[in-house]
Amino acid sequence: VEIERGEANMAEEQAAAPRKAGGLGAILSRREVWICFLLGIATATPTVVTGVTLGFWLREEGLALQTIGFISWIGLVFGLKALWSPVVERVTLPFTAKFGRLRGWMLLGQIIVGLGLLGMALIGPKANLGLFAAFALVAAFASATQDIAADSWRIEAAGDPDQELFAASYIFGLRLGLVGADAGVLIGAQLIGWSGAYQIIAASSVIGLLAVALAREPHVAARPLGKGVR
Repeated sequence: VEIERGEANMAEEQAAAPRKAGGLGAILSRREVWICFLLGIATATPTVVTGVTLGFWLREEGLALQTIGFISWIGLVFGLKALWSPVVERVTLPFTAKFGRLRGWMLLGQIIVGLGLLGMALIGPKANLGLFAAFALVAAFASATQDIAADSWRIEAAGDPDQELFAASYIFGLRLGLVGADAGVLIGAQLIGWSGAYQIIAASSVIGLLAVALAREPHVAARPLGKGVR
């Protein structure tokens, strides 16, 4: 029995050898891996600039700590996204139907994120704090919605064999986006000011748009509202 097991293990290792030999090259050549990476970056960036760096900007503008604390509640949007995730997973937007259900949500979310961040950059907290906070809330809400769609796309596009691979690529992009946006905004604020730094971040929304353009809609039918959430 032990001999048979040893032979079986050896056969499995020999069969896996060709896959391992071209492992990294095969992974990097896959379109979906890069899409997950780009989606991770696109999802992370708004999280930083409507949360951590936003507090620094408000502090430098001399706003009271109570006001900064109140506006920081915007960050809770990302923790509440489960409340509207069933809508994203089941409803196809009529005006983006040609892109598919998930790609349509990602496209709309990324566009609104870019406009929200641009509005923050152009208005600034001193000119109109209420409108500035509204743009920040819109950007955060759109980013959370985009994250729901991107996560669903990753799971449905991967299938069982590639779940870990796609998740790793997405998380790598997410971590890189968090660090890059945090450091980039803080450095940019010192060089060109907060408004200029946020305008650059708004322009970086093209990363998410590129991911949507490259992605293919998974062939998974949307379930009607009212059915069980997976």
